[in-house]
Parts: sequence; structure tokens; C-alpha cells
Amino acid sequence: MNGVSGSQCRLRQLEHTTKMADTGTPQRPARGGKHPPKESSGLLMSVIRTLSASESNEQRDREKARLEREYHKSDQRLDQLITTHDQSLKDVMQVCVLIYYS
Repeated sequence: MNGVSGSQCRLRQLEHTTKMADTGTPQRPARGGKHPPKESSGLLMSVIRTLSASESNEQRDREKARLEREYHKSDQRLDQLITTHDQSLKDVMQVCVLIYYS
């Protein structure tokens, strides 16, 4: 990638899209509330333990249904975020391509 890391690309994109205040000082874009990320391996191990400890197929089916519901909700949320930030995502991709080929 011509020696440009992903963080450098994000920094350049941030510099490109950051609005300037009247004083000329860059302002950090507002961020939505973030929840601490769950450790994916820990979550996977928890699911495996739950399914392994299930005493019946009915219990496993309930856990599977719960996981499918949560996956579906996450998928919908991701689609919503992509739709909401479509232009920003396109802009970032264009900037990264320009940096990559420069």
C-alpha cells in the first residue's frame, strides 16, 4: 500500500473531512455512544459452553433461535449504519484509493 498504513489513511481522511471552527482549530467529529466491545473469543466460548451444557435439544434450539435473532438485529443495524453514512463511506474509500496510488 505504498507504505501508508490504515491508521494513516484514516488520519488523512479525518483531516480532509474535519470541519474547521472560526478559530481555524480542527474539531473532532461527534461520535455516537459506544459500548465496550465484547471479546469475540470469549463470546464464542460462552456460546459453546451453553450449547454443550444444554441438556436437551429443545434448550439448544432456544439458544440457536436467540443467537439468530441477535444476528438478525446486528445485520439490520449494520445495514442502517451503511445507509446513513453512505456518502461518508464513499468519500473515505476514494481518499484511501488516492493515497494508495499516490
